Amino acid sequence: MRACIDKGFCEAVRIKLDAWLKNKSIRRLCRSTRIQKNKIVFLTFSGNYDCNPKAIADEIIREKLDARCCWGIYVPEQRFSGEFPQEVGTFIRESYECYKALASAKIIVDNGVSLSFIGYKKKRGQVLIETWHGSL
Repeated sequence: MRACIDKGFCEAVRIKLDAWLKNKSIRRLCRSTRIQKNKIVFLTFSGNYDCNPKAIADEIIREKLDARCCWGIYVPEQRFSGEFPQEVGTFIRESYECYKALASAKIIVDNGVSLSFIGYKKKRGQVLIETWHGSL
């Protein structure tokens, strides 16, 4: 029996369903994950250890503050590039690990609109520091 539904329509429905399921899963994960008072998550639009979030992380490390720093990266190879100090953990953006890190962070430092792009909404009790990437 031949399908009588347009393939384009089926693909559009599949994309919408995937997005709905992803959002529902993220919301459930966020509700069930407790905020850790000393956890700070850093996001940059590039995924690199750079820009204003780098300066903030470097100062936290220099001051030896009691903070657990985690950085969102795009590809696993960045973990081993030597770019990140040993005091900074990494996670792959838009992964389960990413949403778990975001949901458990007390502070989120971002230099763009990364949270909107990855579909995460800040929870009550979390602080978002938006540094805005820019140049002169």
